[in-house]
Amino acid sequence: MGLRILFAGVPRFALALADAGHHLRAVVLPFLDDADDCWELVTRATRAGIPLFPAAAVTDDATDDERTALAGVGPVDLVLVASFDRRVAAWARALGTRGAWNVHPSLLPRHRGYNPYFWTILRGDAVSGVTVHRMTERFDDGDILARAELPVPAGSTSGQLWERLSDATMPLLLPLLEALQAGMHPAAVRQDHAAATNAPRPTDAHLSIDPTAPADDVIRHIRAATPEPGALWHVRGETYVVRGAAPGPDAPRGCAPGQVFPHDDRAYVAAGRGSFRPLSLELRGRPVALAELATGGA
Repeated sequence: MGLRILFAGVPRFALALADAGHHLRAVVLPFLDDADDCWELVTRATRAGIPLFPAAAVTDDATDDERTALAGVGPVDLVLVASFDRRVAAWARALGTRGAWNVHPSLLPRHRGYNPYFWTILRGDAVSGVTVHRMTERFDDGDILARAELPVPAGSTSGQLWERLSDATMPLLLPLLEALQAGMHPAAVRQDHAAATNAPRPTDAHLSIDPTAPADDVIRHIRAATPEPGALWHVRGETYVVRGAAPGPDAPRGCAPGQVFPHDDRAYVAAGRGSFRPLSLELRGRPVALAELATGGA
């Protein structure tokens, strides 16, 4: 029969819940774009009469009309959130008669917050994972219902980690939903709040690379911001956006960190130790060849 779910999150998971036989009473989307899964969700929701709401509809910023509409979608067994970057208000969490759960892409209590992908890569974590937990007033600090641990492959970008953790989400979540549907409540484990770390939205300062660091560190920094929002490289009064990077040869003697040099028909950037090659470089939205920066340094 399936659970009656009020879902807030990306279309990929909403579609997977429907395909598993659960009933979406309403879907709250963090954004709308031209991706295929977004169009598929909108089409299927329209045909099935499933109301769609903007992200603010489950927050304290919801309008009176949005609150009334959500309260009127019919009985809701579970409020479920996955890949949703807003705090769900207490009134919205209370709509689920069997609770309110969040699916978070890290091994809580590590990397609580907006962007665990960036911080997992930046910190060089060897493992990551997915956590299902009860929602509370605070971001990502509720009791843990289940976790799945996965290795972080060497050389991963933030985007590749997103895909890996997204693939692991439904295999972890669906058995919990089946148990809840059968009347069982999964055992919950309190988080070790003293061990918590934060994963806030990266600022420009967080995204800015330091060419004086060893090349391995610079490359990891760039991978953490790839594909979005991109790492920032400040060169002679300009700010370039860098996505993806590969290691390079040792820089020539006397080549300062941040200086671009040629090697075997390619350009590289000298680092504090070694060098790196940006795979994508943009200036104000315009693609730039690294060779254009072949004079001077950072």
